[in-house]
Amino acid sequence: MTKLIRIALYFVSLIALTGYCASVNMNAQEKDSRGKDFWFTFIPNLHVNNPSTDSLFVYIAAAEPTNGTLRYKGRNGTWQSIQFSISNPAQVFSHKVHWLPYELQGENVSGGQSASNNQVEIPVENVFHVTSDKEVTVYALNQGSTTSDAFLVLPTDALGKDHYVLSYNSDRPGNVFSQNSSTPSEFAIVATEDNTDITIFPSAPTSRIASTAPIITNLNQGESFLVQAEMNIADGSGDMTGTRIQATKPIGLFAGQQRARIPIKNDELTSRDHIVEQIPSVDTWGRTAIVIPFPKPYNATNISQDIYRVLAAYDSTEIMINGIKTTTLSKGGIYQSVLTTPQVISSNKSILIAQYKKTSGSQNSSTTDYNGDPFMMIVPPSDQFQDNYRFVSVQAVNFSNGFLFEQGYEEQWITVVMPNSAVASTKLDGQLIGTFPGFGVTAIPGTNYSYIWLRVIDGVHSVTSDERVGIYVYGYGRANSYGYVGGMSFRSFDFNPPQITGKQDCSGYQGMIYDTVAGDSRIVQVMEEPGTAKNIKSFTYNFTPPQDSVMFKIALQDPFQDGMITVSALDSVQQKTTVQIGVKGFTVSSSYKLAHNDSVQEFSEKTPVGKKICYDITLENYGSFDQVIIPTLKKGTGSSFTIVGPPTLTLKPKQTFTYQICNNTTIEGSYVDSLFIDNACSERAIATFSLTAYVDKELPIVTTKIDSCGTCHVLIIADSGATDGGLMQVLVSTATNVQWQNLAPQTDAVRALSMCVQDVYKDAFYRVIAEDKNGNVTIYSDTIPGFTITSSSSNGSVKKLGGKPIGTLYCDTITLVNSGLYEQVINEVRLSKNTKYSVPRSNFPLKIPPGSTVNVLACYAPTDIIDTLYDIKRDRDTIFLGRNCVSLPFSYEAFGVEDTLIANGKCDVTVKSSIIDLSLKRISQIGIAPHPITHGSMQSQLSFFMNAQSRLSIHIIEPITGKREHLFTLPSAPIGEYDVGMDLQSWSPGSYIMVIESDNEREIIPFLIAD
Repeated sequence: MTKLIRIALYFVSLIALTGYCASVNMNAQEKDSRGKDFWFTFIPNLHVNNPSTDSLFVYIAAAEPTNGTLRYKGRNGTWQSIQFSISNPAQVFSHKVHWLPYELQGENVSGGQSASNNQVEIPVENVFHVTSDKEVTVYALNQGSTTSDAFLVLPTDALGKDHYVLSYNSDRPGNVFSQNSSTPSEFAIVATEDNTDITIFPSAPTSRIASTAPIITNLNQGESFLVQAEMNIADGSGDMTGTRIQATKPIGLFAGQQRARIPIKNDELTSRDHIVEQIPSVDTWGRTAIVIPFPKPYNATNISQDIYRVLAAYDSTEIMINGIKTTTLSKGGIYQSVLTTPQVISSNKSILIAQYKKTSGSQNSSTTDYNGDPFMMIVPPSDQFQDNYRFVSVQAVNFSNGFLFEQGYEEQWITVVMPNSAVASTKLDGQLIGTFPGFGVTAIPGTNYSYIWLRVIDGVHSVTSDERVGIYVYGYGRANSYGYVGGMSFRSFDFNPPQITGKQDCSGYQGMIYDTVAGDSRIVQVMEEPGTAKNIKSFTYNFTPPQDSVMFKIALQDPFQDGMITVSALDSVQQKTTVQIGVKGFTVSSSYKLAHNDSVQEFSEKTPVGKKICYDITLENYGSFDQVIIPTLKKGTGSSFTIVGPPTLTLKPKQTFTYQICNNTTIEGSYVDSLFIDNACSERAIATFSLTAYVDKELPIVTTKIDSCGTCHVLIIADSGATDGGLMQVLVSTATNVQWQNLAPQTDAVRALSMCVQDVYKDAFYRVIAEDKNGNVTIYSDTIPGFTITSSSSNGSVKKLGGKPIGTLYCDTITLVNSGLYEQVINEVRLSKNTKYSVPRSNFPLKIPPGSTVNVLACYAPTDIIDTLYDIKRDRDTIFLGRNCVSLPFSYEAFGVEDTLIANGKCDVTVKSSIIDLSLKRISQIGIAPHPITHGSMQSQLSFFMNAQSRLSIHIIEPITGKREHLFTLPSAPIGEYDVGMDLQSWSPGSYIMVIESDNEREIIPFLIAD
């Protein structure tokens, strides 16, 4: 059964009907089915007849042009996204997916599913989501062979938080549950927001917990929660109707029965059908409706009758049938009755009403030669009727196996419900309804309403009236049916314009135009849009209108270029589909062929035996479609050439990929082959190869690069000449005091090694053997001298010189011994602090032959008396002697003391004098910047302050050699701040003393010139 229902959401008072005391609440707010955001899911259907073709459909209709997105995901949790655009409101967007990944799975076996893998009562991600720029209406269809149903999806802004389930009883043929045939009453919840707390109060035991205990769960946006009735209890007819669902945020509720037999209590009835509806929240229910019986389908059994159900949301809900109180319901309670005559149902509180078509087949039916089967239809209130409708009496495929085809619906009906005053103006397709043969207009007793059954044909119809009327549209087919209600104005039920699809094949393109969804009105015209064909040889098809499907073929003019053509199809309600079809050619070639007028590329070369020769072949997809190709060599497995790259390659449009065609022969001779590419339909020649191999007699070449410290060698071993066959191996045969490792590159043509000294204070030696593939050997060896200087003066401890008179110079001897095999050159002298110590620079660079000993002076010139009670004030420094990146440290500690002189004066008096301060505190704020001074710099500057007017003289002294450089003299320097630029370019790196003198003062400032 397939049907589309547009549900009018409402909350109204009793309508004014003749014979009833009622009033209409015109201020009740209505909610419609249009919106911009929709969440929904598909409850389980029973897929048994032809599950491979069963599908889930989504239809989106708009009153104005709009764009939007359809997203959905199933068991794998991955979103699939479809962008849609509705430019013509007369057309409906539709999308179909196979049912298996996305439909919720219940506890029975459906379509080959594993029952143990069910999704009952657990949060899952099977969900569909529609968003749009403008308001749209969304329909969903679960289409199975002889078991189908559709429902209108309510927008998110029309959803609520409090619901009661309206469904139907479970069906358990026999005494025990069968995973193949038992079908439960069921419902599913979809959360529209994160962190939605949900409490379910089951009206019957559920399948997972087998009780009516409350179910509490928490869902995030887009999660679904399926509940099915337990069928192993009592007679297995548990019904979820009346189950209350309360949520903290708006939810969608979808309820029905997997494949229902109606009425369930009659065991003589056999055929079944899937039923489902989205159930509106309690706050949108109404309080009145008119139910009308259905005409009997052809050959349907007379056993039992159609039914309707009334569901209450509140306690003390009084149910009135034709103005007579029939029963009082508690919340979640239902009233069910047979539908044999028109009835007006009203209540003092909100109720939800649905009509159910009964099962048509019985045990007495020897075949399935009968029409009709169950469907469920929410009934809207009469004040939601409209004054005009455009709808479709749908036609669909009930069964097709590729050879046999069965039309879905043989009887098409509508019921029109109208005020008596509207009978004279109500028309079907422009003809007054009273003029149609068959059933006439029938008054509904006790009311001012009438109804009529009208038999119609497949296709588009219209109903118009001067007043508001209601219509119910339905059809019967073999063991199948559909029904939908025109509760609000429908333009057409043929929401689907013709569909054009197809696939590429070796002859070009084979396509299909079809108009076969339930309600489609069939194809009346197929055409090629003039002027749109590009590189098209032919567009052929066989067509006698009207047809529900048309097969066509498109052939290319040039098979190595893509083609393009625009094809249009028109259905019986003038819905047109126009599709631009691209036809895929074999659009892969080499970059060389594309640049050389499709000429095959030729490679010819002479090469040594054992050398691997590779040729790059860049393939390019110059077309508009993905291409899958297989590269092949003409000689196949017997070829001496090999293809380096994937055996099967997919190239996207404009994408390139480079293969290598290689040869690595070990035997002299000539070798030829050709490269082709194949796309499973044809092949293209790409390149030819001709190779002559001969013996290589050249030795590998070794070159060396040394780092700045002289402690690492990088060896480049190459066998890459035009006649070289490449390297076979590179061995390190000796590595004394050397750590070696391979470096990039490591190819047959070139390899690299690093040889680094492990202990820089020892000599190192290495030997490398390089052999090419033709047995040519190169042996390379080298020594890396270490810094083999030792000294008894450097043992890691600090040498303490003790107190030295200020104003004097003390020098210590450092003995250096070369214990290695090579001459050592010391050209680096460095002080860590540059305080009062220095080393004469005149001795450097210092060359020490192997086994020789050399002495070097380290001098100390104190300038201040240091109180030895304060250890931290002593002069400490470390002198580093070495070369490149390695040196030996020599650490010293000393301090300045008074320089005392004792002599005899007149009258034999002993005179004692001491130097206690060299600065005399007259010249202050002395500074040298920058410090240390960089050798060769012209930017050094001396600054100081004169506290009194005096003669001023400045000079520099080299402590060891006594070299003296006079800077300047002022006969009378006034009080003030002085900045003196110094040009010391000619001075070698080392320690020096700056002397500043006045009439009776002297300042001594040590400083350093560094490399």
